[in-house]
Amino acid sequence: MNVLLRFLWRGLLFSLPLLALIGYIEWHLFRTGDSWSGSRIAQAHLAREAELIFARGYFGQQFNVDKTAIINAVQPDIVVLGSSRVMQVRADSFKPLAASVYNGGGLLQGIEDLADYVTLVETGQVHQSQVIVIGIDPWWFRPDYSGYGWLTPTEYAADDVQTLAAHALVWRDLMTQRQLGTLRTLPSALQLTPLDNTVGIGWPALLDAEGFHSDGSNAYDAELVAITQQDSTVTNLGDPQSIANIQAHGAKRFQNLATDAAKVQILTESIQRLQAQGSKVYVFVPPFTDEAVAIFETDPVYQAWWATWLEPIDAGIAGLGLTLPDALAPADYGLDDTYMWDAIHPGEPLSGLALQTALQANATADSPYDWTQLTFTPPATPLLINAR
Repeated sequence: MNVLLRFLWRGLLFSLPLLALIGYIEWHLFRTGDSWSGSRIAQAHLAREAELIFARGYFGQQFNVDKTAIINAVQPDIVVLGSSRVMQVRADSFKPLAASVYNGGGLLQGIEDLADYVTLVETGQVHQSQVIVIGIDPWWFRPDYSGYGWLTPTEYAADDVQTLAAHALVWRDLMTQRQLGTLRTLPSALQLTPLDNTVGIGWPALLDAEGFHSDGSNAYDAELVAITQQDSTVTNLGDPQSIANIQAHGAKRFQNLATDAAKVQILTESIQRLQAQGSKVYVFVPPFTDEAVAIFETDPVYQAWWATWLEPIDAGIAGLGLTLPDALAPADYGLDDTYMWDAIHPGEPLSGLALQTALQANATADSPYDWTQLTFTPPATPLLINAR
């Protein structure tokens, strides 16, 4: 027995430095908000007295966890769903309804994710908004393309920060990359970011004002914002290679192109299910650059697909009383490619204009809001609505 006790005592003494190191890491992860759970981040949104930006730096960005938790806490009347291509939609695009809007951009990575989101609404696991706006992407309708599957009833709340395995990976990375000393220099959660009157959760938000705004839209890092302020004509800031990849037929999203009837059916059935729950649903296509559209229209690899990919979708949603505006590029809105972050991501002003156009094109007598009264007009700054 004494031998066993001595062994355990020695084991404890040997482990103390490692345990102390882990404690040091965990304290700073929590202090900065990097290891806050989705529900804690959501509560911070409810209690905030200033603009808030959140982003996990050491843990992965789990939109499925964080954004669904915020939707449940804030309970917005209007929610925008889609991929990263709708993340630039600001609540200000809905003036005078801005306070009622949340951007769920990133939640949908494929049309199957929309069906899973609808199930969460039907089962009461996610708040049912009065208005749901869906931004669709053409690659969602490829026969071989599928969503992330992270909005199923078991996955949407599976928060990595609540698992030992995820924390162990962060410990390893911080130790092997010799970043332990930087932890103590980081600001604490809910302190001011580089933006005026804006607080942050997570070190990317605290140091660079990068992450997601209180309205769920994308907050670009301070350095990128500074570039736009110095030269408003710079294009392809988000992904400088995006056009080159399309030209070289190397963009994975634009391979095996086709519009699969089964995928269109998932879209129409999802809309019907939301309508049956009492939500008013709208659909739009976030713009591509004029340069990208010109390639799609003239390159033999894309030409036939681009000319017809929307037709089955148009037909499907027409039966549900919806229409898609015939506007897929900045020129269709009287703008140019300086209003795009890159080939596939519109800036905030163009995103707002595209969304407003879709809402007004589908305004009906039973619309919950009078969309003709939206007061948003694109500002002179091509990428950002508000000066940062």
